[in-house]
Amino acid sequence: MVCAMDWAHGGETYTPSDPIFFYDVWIARSLTGDIFFDVDPTLGSWQNATNLFPFDPVSRTRMRAGLPFQVFACWNGAIAFGAAPLFNHEVGFRWPRKEECFQGEAQLWCKDLWLAGHGKIAVVPSVNLEYTDKRGRQTKVQKGYVSDFVQGTRPPPEDDGQGRDDERGVSLEERIEWKGPPDMVKCMPTFGDQTWRKWNETAVDGVDDV
Repeated sequence: MVCAMDWAHGGETYTPSDPIFFYDVWIARSLTGDIFFDVDPTLGSWQNATNLFPFDPVSRTRMRAGLPFQVFACWNGAIAFGAAPLFNHEVGFRWPRKEECFQGEAQLWCKDLWLAGHGKIAVVPSVNLEYTDKRGRQTKVQKGYVSDFVQGTRPPPEDDGQGRDDERGVSLEERIEWKGPPDMVKCMPTFGDQTWRKWNETAVDGVDDV
């Protein structure tokens, strides 16, 4: 399963200097189990929304390079997946079970894919979306069209382009080095309520309660 990157703008009237930030932070979890950017639970503030993957050098480096990276969960405005797990009744949309972290259906969908042995879930950062046609076009100007990535004409990353020490040695091969799930995943029913839970808590066989 693969997801796009979905974005939102901070200004009511667009200018090139408007902040643009990743949107689907409630659902998306990196392969470290954490949300894509740090949300202060005491304030619920998105002030760090432009600083993606502060504790995940692999995802951060590959995103900046325009390369796909594995995640625990995503939705991000658009997905593509093989239908076999759905037709085989391995996964389905459902509510959280009793004692399970309260989370969105899309995150539960990804969790159930992992439980069924389908943990090859990735974000493709060359696909950039927004939630209106106008802002979508503006986002692609800032973040790049797919054709820009293919032709090598994508806009430069919005940071200063300087790598961090923890990014050294990260693979920049196009193929993803697939890994298993994280031991713990951040549970965030609200931005002010954040805890860490076992990734497979309340796991059951099948999806009989979807």
